Amino acid sequence: LPASASRLSAIEALMRELGCAPGQTVFCGDSGSDLEILASRIPSVLVANSRPDVQELALELAEEAGTLAQLHIAEGGFLGMNGNYSAGILEGVAHYHPDTLHWMEKDHEQ
Repeated sequence: LPASASRLSAIEALMRELGCAPGQTVFCGDSGSDLEILASRIPSVLVANSRPDVQELALELAEEAGTLAQLHIAEGGFLGMNGNYSAGILEGVAHYHPDTLHWMEKDHEQ
C-alpha cells in the first residue's frame, strides 16, 4: 500500500470496485483508528461500547466536516439489545436502512 493509504481510502477504493454508492454502504467501528471514516460521507455507526472520548471526538469531527447526518452512535434498546458490538451494527443498519426492519423483527420474534 502507498504511504498515503488509509482505512477510508481503502473503503472508498472497495466501494468504487464494487460500484457501491455511499448510501449502499454502512461502516461500523469502535475505536479512534476509525475516526476518519466515522467523520466521512459514508454512513457510519459507532457502537455503544466505544469509549466516551472516541464518541465525543467522532461527533466533533463529523460536525466540522458537515457529516453529522452520516454518523449514528448506537445507544442500545433496538430489539432489546445493548448496542454493543454486533448489536450496534444491527442498530445502525436499521437506522440507515429501515427497510431491513421487517426481517430483523421477524427473526427477533422467533
